[in-house]
Amino acid sequence: MKRFAALAAALCLGLAGCQSPAEAAPSEPEPEVPALAPGPGVEVKTLLTWEPGSRRVLVPFPAREDRLLVEVHVQTGQWTEVQLAGFDLTTGEEGYFARVAKFDGFEYRQPLDVPGWEVKIFHGVSYQHDSWTGTLGGYTLPESLWEGRRTYSGRHDWDAWPERDLLVWTTPEGLWLAAADGSGARLVLAVGEVAKQPDFAFLEGEAALALQCPRLMNGGRTVVVDFDLPGSPTGHIGLAVLEIETGKAFWYAPFANPLWGGLEYLDDTTVQAGHLQIDVVTGEAREVSRHIQAGGPYFVATTGDFSRYFACDTEAGLAVLSPEGGREPETVLTAMGYRELSLCHAVDGRRVICEYEKPGEAGLLLVTLPD
Repeated sequence: MKRFAALAAALCLGLAGCQSPAEAAPSEPEPEVPALAPGPGVEVKTLLTWEPGSRRVLVPFPAREDRLLVEVHVQTGQWTEVQLAGFDLTTGEEGYFARVAKFDGFEYRQPLDVPGWEVKIFHGVSYQHDSWTGTLGGYTLPESLWEGRRTYSGRHDWDAWPERDLLVWTTPEGLWLAAADGSGARLVLAVGEVAKQPDFAFLEGEAALALQCPRLMNGGRTVVVDFDLPGSPTGHIGLAVLEIETGKAFWYAPFANPLWGGLEYLDDTTVQAGHLQIDVVTGEAREVSRHIQAGGPYFVATTGDFSRYFACDTEAGLAVLSPEGGREPETVLTAMGYRELSLCHAVDGRRVICEYEKPGEAGLLLVTLPD
């Protein structure tokens, strides 16, 4: 026994700062247990979870019919698999799933002229048309149009409604319209018309100007198309709304501020372009800011009614601000011990999707505010 005591003493003398148990440095405090703290009446529901770093998650467009599409990039070895998951925001359950082969330039669009929830998955020269419960069919461009197709910021330069025998696309000359099989093609908006508009006269002689991504709207009676020069900070310079029957075009310049570069199709007759919400039937536009600033962070507006603005970060939590209720944001959710809490998507004035990460887990939350 004395030999073990002597050995212990020798080891202690050979180590700098060796202390008896009573003299040992205080132990590190236990790490904080991750926890969410919702405000009064705030409900939090987990939609999706994953291992941190194993996937990337995007929300490609606004929720519709209380259903949200989520794009999930899953890393499997050297390959990335793209999955689409649809969540019912009433129940929180997954109701739609599809795998999308990994390729460049895929895009998702909502058919806004029909009731219910549908999605078109564009890739290259064709699209797959799905409903919430299964595949409805698809469409492939006429082979004569396969070459020369482009994408701009992930959006394709064509649109088609074969059920209404309509096809639109762009070329360096401008915007074209034809039957769904490509017959009867005619140039309906020349790119040279852009610089004839007072707001865009400075583009006169710009050979690189391009009409970009047309969308059929208003039951197929209207085409909306944006245009740009390479290298612009917003991805668009302006927008044209063309009445197919009359050939009349309305012109808009809503993208001057890089913060206002978004372009969303809210329903079959309404476009949110930068800071303008445009009725494509009447041509009327009203200013609705996507971003406002109150103090430090930018507040991201809800889609559609813009009745509330949301901001989110890990330290401050999720905050909400009502424009008519003053400028002081109200914190409705905080996260203790979380590595990340970020705003992902505002569903409406009461519901918002947040992405989170805590040790060992990441995911999506549906946060619902009280009435």
